[in-house]
Amino acid sequence: MRDFYLMVDCNNFYASCERVFDPRLEGKPVVVLSNNDGCVIARSNEAKALGVVMGEPAYKREAFFSRGGVHVFSSNYALYGDMSARVMRILAGFSEEAEVYSIDECFLLLRGFSSASLLRTAREIRRTEDLLGAPSPGVEVHPLLGALTAAEQDRAIAPAPAGTRKVVLATNAWTHHFAPMQRKQVPVWTYIVLTEPLTDAQLDSMGWKGREGVEDFRDLVHYYRLTADDRLLMGGRDVGLGNGKSMDFDADPATWEKLRADVRAIFPGLRDVKFSHAWGGPVSATLDMFPAIGFAGSPDIIYSMGCVGHGVSTTHLNGQTIRDLVLEKDTDLTDVFFVNRKV
Repeated sequence: MRDFYLMVDCNNFYASCERVFDPRLEGKPVVVLSNNDGCVIARSNEAKALGVVMGEPAYKREAFFSRGGVHVFSSNYALYGDMSARVMRILAGFSEEAEVYSIDECFLLLRGFSSASLLRTAREIRRTEDLLGAPSPGVEVHPLLGALTAAEQDRAIAPAPAGTRKVVLATNAWTHHFAPMQRKQVPVWTYIVLTEPLTDAQLDSMGWKGREGVEDFRDLVHYYRLTADDRLLMGGRDVGLGNGKSMDFDADPATWEKLRADVRAIFPGLRDVKFSHAWGGPVSATLDMFPAIGFAGSPDIIYSMGCVGHGVSTTHLNGQTIRDLVLEKDTDLTDVFFVNRKV
């Protein structure tokens, strides 16, 4: 007999919810888009087979969706929340110690189970679809030693000193390498170019007296500022999307060249400016682009992710919030909306 965590994850949840109320979609490719129909945030198995990538901008795929007969839906969070509540009520019947982790995931603590009884319970959980007409859940089993599989612990977590009680996963764009957070965020790459130091004449042509940082408010943003040595930094344009395995996407010469052209278009006085540097790197993007801090199935495992544009500005507070969670203190910081929220 052993104690186990069951990690229950509903398959393709948003896309599956759409199918519940329109059975004609069964067997057809379905995708769901984020707020303002910006990016793909859910895909049916059929859409995955067509090569639709999680997180890619929808506008780039409009023609493909039309040709491929892909059914595209705007996100309906009221529907998904209602379906989630129904599923979680059923799952709570399998254990008195159930931890709802997100809108489509739940941890169940099963104490004193044999392998045979564990398998029976897992099969019953998969029948949730028949009980409710809800999205079919997948089930992963983890020993009570942790919410990560043994292989993932060996690969991703350094040996801890004897007596260690808490683990902090402050891995941001690399968070998807940990099983409990695999679908909570996606790594996206942003790119930057930097000019050589500007002359006084070039600075005057810009009319930028206050040296404020600038960002526009589209889904695909530009952001730019003057550095202390009077260079212009310009970032943004298209984001880079990985494949979930490699993190080697720091270079994008095509985007760099577009950013250089943007500098010249926005600031005509810089049409002859030279550029000294160009680089890129990954940030962690949740579906709503806000940071998320919380527990990964246990109060002893704390994660931090979602440091993209909005999250980077709060990293100093994120660290203090994690400190309070490690020390098990209830403070103003641990009471903010992005702590233990559903992602």
